[in-house]
Amino acid sequence: MSRDDPFGLSEDRERTRIRLSGAPTPRAMPLPASGVTAKRSARAHPNVLVNAFSPLLEFAPELENAQPPENPEALRTRLLEELVRCRDATMAQGSSLERADQAAWLVAALLDDLALNTPWGGASAWPRQPLVVMLRGDVDAGAQFFARLEELERHPNRDREMLELQYHCMALGFRGKYRVPGRSGDRSLNAVRVAAARFLRDSDAEGAPLSPNWKGVIASDEPQRFIVPIWVMVAAAAVMATAIHIGLSMSLSSQAVELSALVRALPPPTRTDVTRASPKVDAPPPVAVDFALLPEFQAAAPDELKRALSGTESVSLARLVIQASNPELFQSSRAQLTDGFDPLIASVAKVILENQELIGDITVVGHTDGVPLQKTNPLSTNQRLSEARAAEIADILIQNGVPKERVRSEGRAATDPVADDGTREGRALNRRVEVLVEKRL
Repeated sequence: MSRDDPFGLSEDRERTRIRLSGAPTPRAMPLPASGVTAKRSARAHPNVLVNAFSPLLEFAPELENAQPPENPEALRTRLLEELVRCRDATMAQGSSLERADQAAWLVAALLDDLALNTPWGGASAWPRQPLVVMLRGDVDAGAQFFARLEELERHPNRDREMLELQYHCMALGFRGKYRVPGRSGDRSLNAVRVAAARFLRDSDAEGAPLSPNWKGVIASDEPQRFIVPIWVMVAAAAVMATAIHIGLSMSLSSQAVELSALVRALPPPTRTDVTRASPKVDAPPPVAVDFALLPEFQAAAPDELKRALSGTESVSLARLVIQASNPELFQSSRAQLTDGFDPLIASVAKVILENQELIGDITVVGHTDGVPLQKTNPLSTNQRLSEARAAEIADILIQNGVPKERVRSEGRAATDPVADDGTREGRALNRRVEVLVEKRL
């Protein structure tokens, strides 16, 4: 074991050796040996925990981007030994065993999180025996890490050094439960880091001057002058007033032309003749003719399709409801009438033609269920789908002889359901059309 081979892999005589050609293959930065603390004394961190675990914290970024090690088990064992050594160093500087164990667990969680999310880490035995389990037997470090962070943030002055160590672990790549696809995990983790940094901010440092050797400059108190000359502003105001005047004049001229045309269209004034009004004679009230169309529509419907036709009728309107669930009148998200229902629409057209002297305008209203259409559907919305279904029935009526000028169609989407949209049968019944037949009284 040496500085260039901190894990002692060169002593394994049975390991596979690959002869390098050209430029050397990138390898992971070697873990600092335990005997180099004297060289780091000049840059020792004021935080006891960060200073004790600095070899592993410096090694963490290299672990994520390193080439696959020849023996991941040896790497994990070496990291575990280094964790124990750093924990002992923390205790030697006056920390309690519980505090040193917690700091070692945090750094172990960082190393596990980075190693297990590399291609070689997930394929090795590392997931079965991560460092946090070998240290304290804990599992689910991805969630426990942030639970401990929340506990420290509730009492930030209790152990600021531990809070700072957790902040460094997040800055070096620990993501834990926030390592999820998409950008939501990154946004959540960034919010957690910002909150931790806010607790670590030193209030005394905020009030310190930016430079200890600064000297203010006394500026002369001169009256502020207009940047734009006054004559320029006056000229701009005159131009704007002229433009407004021209615009209003043109608008007034166009309105005057329209008013003149209306005046010329008025009839010439004539003398009004005074005539005596003849006595008013009350005309007899019109006799309403009451007739029923719904029985004729039901009688004309084919026997196998009678159950698909229902409706209501008043003195002035017959409302035909065409709906079915097995088979469905319209398939989901489609505007075409299901095969087999054309004879029913043709029978409706036949009754209309037989009674056309008693029938006025005909309105076909389309309905849909409450299921939104997919983006790939060319109709894009349920409103357009309901209009297309109504137009489909209207076209069949016209093809069977109903005058085109008397038929119109409209859609109401899913605004008027008649059944439960939570069931398949209910959605099929909601996919219906209504034919509104006006009566001539």
